[in-house]
Amino acid sequence: MEELKTVLQAHHPEHGPKEKKVAVLAAIASQLACAPEQLLIQQDAAGDSDRNSVSQTLLEAFINYNLERGWYLISDMIITANWQADSGNHWTVPLGGGFRKMFAIGSQKMNTKLEAYYNVEKPDGAPDWSFSWTLQFLFPR
Repeated sequence: MEELKTVLQAHHPEHGPKEKKVAVLAAIASQLACAPEQLLIQQDAAGDSDRNSVSQTLLEAFINYNLERGWYLISDMIITANWQADSGNHWTVPLGGGFRKMFAIGSQKMNTKLEAYYNVEKPDGAPDWSFSWTLQFLFPR
């Protein structure tokens, strides 16, 4: 993670053209085997000059391990960087995961997941832990 952090900080919005930052981040995403839609870079492009400016990065990595009977293990950590935050408060880096189960109630297909993540790096005031439970109703064709 330190290498990734160093590369991203070296291409902080104040350190060079946007095209170079996007190219570096795309290269990082390809090394992490992320699909393009799993890497989001928000940068000011246009708009009212009196609005708050935005300079953020979001990287989401998915890891699934399928088990028997519809169970699977998952980790879908969302790593973010707010480049306008004070020094030491740029990153949120969670570590953790959970499990999912696909099942049916009658003919209704469903998916549920329970996950827990510990923020190994976080800005001041952010929580140490995050937990989520999701229940999805699936409507396959």
